[in-house]
Amino acid sequence: MGNKTTNHMYMKQYLLIIIAATINIAAIAQNAGMQSNDNSGKRKLGIKIGVNFSTAHVKNAGDLKLNARQGLMVSGFFSPSNRGIIGYRSEIVYSRQGFQYATNNNTTIVSNNYLLFPQLTTINISRFFQLQAGGQAGYLLSANSKNGANHFDMKEMMNRIDYGAVGGVEIYPYEGLILGGRYAMSFGNIYKQPEASPPIPDNSFDFKARNGVISIFLGYSF
Repeated sequence: MGNKTTNHMYMKQYLLIIIAATINIAAIAQNAGMQSNDNSGKRKLGIKIGVNFSTAHVKNAGDLKLNARQGLMVSGFFSPSNRGIIGYRSEIVYSRQGFQYATNNNTTIVSNNYLLFPQLTTINISRFFQLQAGGQAGYLLSANSKNGANHFDMKEMMNRIDYGAVGGVEIYPYEGLILGGRYAMSFGNIYKQPEASPPIPDNSFDFKARNGVISIFLGYSF
């Protein structure tokens, strides 16, 4: 019960920070009289492709050091017509993420494939720059780990549903072109509680972990 209460406290704190930051940025933009005269009202559909730099934030990791993994992300998005400062973005993202760690000179590589559904509030600072913040839910498609010649299917040991917060920026240097970056942090535990899970191949650390992913991408809107 203590861990669940702490997790809920952290989730509420993260959400409050995101909401407060969004409100403050919007207020500053409005007070400065920054009316968006870009073509964001015409941007309704788009695609993005990029690279993830992902890891896991592990509780009670001790001396264990996790290294980031690179993976592919592909996204499609929809934005309702809007010519004001505040807008909305709905996305569907395929995200390959994970982490790796070494124990006893053996390196274990964990690869997880998610389908993510970010729902974002957008703030148009100018016709070239947009801030984004919101929440996302995710569904685990597959999970595997590799240690030398040994391969393990980890899907049954992991929670299929993930959830968290996401924030980022997009730059529009030319008509339709998108350059951007994003950070996503999970609030839920990647792994199931040990008593509800099959034996874990490598129990060298506490499997209470949350996803953390930095994404850099290139896209096009039309």
